[in-house]
Amino acid sequence: SSDHDPVLIGLNLAADTAAVSVEPATVVEGASAIVTVRLSRALTRDVVITWSAAVAGGDTASAADFSAGTGSVTIPAGQTTGAISIATTQDAWVEGNETFTVTLTGASAGVNLATASTQVTIIDDDGAQTVVLSVAPSSVGEASATSIVFTLTRAGGSAEQRAEALVASITPPASNPRYTTTCGSTLTIAANETAATCTVTPIDNALVDGDASVSMTVQPGAGYMVSGAATATATITDDDRATRTLTGLALPGLTATASVTFSAQGGCGVEVTTARFVALGGASVTTPAPSVGPTGVTLPFGLFEFDVQTCVGGTIEVAITYPAAIVGAMKWGYVSPAATAPSWFAVPGATYSGNVLRFMATDGGALDNDRIANGRIIDPVAVIQPAASSAAVPVPTVGAPLLALLMFALVVMGAMARRRLH
Repeated sequence: SSDHDPVLIGLNLAADTAAVSVEPATVVEGASAIVTVRLSRALTRDVVITWSAAVAGGDTASAADFSAGTGSVTIPAGQTTGAISIATTQDAWVEGNETFTVTLTGASAGVNLATASTQVTIIDDDGAQTVVLSVAPSSVGEASATSIVFTLTRAGGSAEQRAEALVASITPPASNPRYTTTCGSTLTIAANETAATCTVTPIDNALVDGDASVSMTVQPGAGYMVSGAATATATITDDDRATRTLTGLALPGLTATASVTFSAQGGCGVEVTTARFVALGGASVTTPAPSVGPTGVTLPFGLFEFDVQTCVGGTIEVAITYPAAIVGAMKWGYVSPAATAPSWFAVPGATYSGNVLRFMATDGGALDNDRIANGRIIDPVAVIQPAASSAAVPVPTVGAPLLALLMFALVVMGAMARRRLH
């Protein structure tokens, strides 16, 4: 052979291949995520790998949270790793940790994509705002002019958060004819403010319908957490009673007293504005007031007048207990809807039991002097007794037999008296 004989050199092409993978990464929001790309072995040549960053299925980030897009990274010859840098966005919202996906889209010849995608987790570094729900007062009467106030107060968080309005989701008080409310499905704490309120105002009625509970609930949401109880509750108390009793009522010109019980019917309540006994001409709620009583009778206990509230069109039972037995009662008012002037007439449906008078009065009915169904019953009524008779009292007469006997007795008595003188 000559010195120039050709020599065949074999090349091991398999030795210049590798697999590439992308590894998960974590970053605090506002910093750049560093995503590592790793070769299964170092190669003798540079390797170029292309990639994309985007929100994929199952991710929680939005496009505003990081720099989505595409790019490439070069792993130099003899090295096994390269780094992809992706910027994230600093914000002031309490969003929790969020993710996006980096996908390897291609590589130099001889490099296979082993693990082609991974998630990057953005750590939320914002301090959580908290909201606290409270209510005051905890109880009001249904006739009160005071409203129930629900207050939502925020605390904590960053200055950026506090400079933004906070819109909280709430479950407002349920619809109820017992109150009105300004509370809706959201309650907004204005920018740079710490609290917001909504109110519940009670509505008075004449029904015995029990207490009403009023509740509001705040739901957790974006940018805040709920601290303490999520639900606040207050109570509207029912001030209506089916029965009202008054005792020790003074009677005109007497030291004895009377009592009265008003009993509302049909689930209604009764409130007493006036209930008193007056002499004729002294009535104040009765217009026009009577100045003379019924003919042929006297009013031993004066005139009882009352002014009560109940349901519109409602009926009450009136039971008056006097200090002595009674035999009848008269009312001063309008005997019929057509009457144009008041007069005395017997109390319709009245019952008498010893010293107790009972009768029913209906709002707008015959025993209501304003004759209007307006939830107010005004009624003057008086018990009566017959007037003393002015006729001459007859002298008793003696029969003849009795007269003769009396005369005989006188004769005997006279004879006995003369004998003693002798």
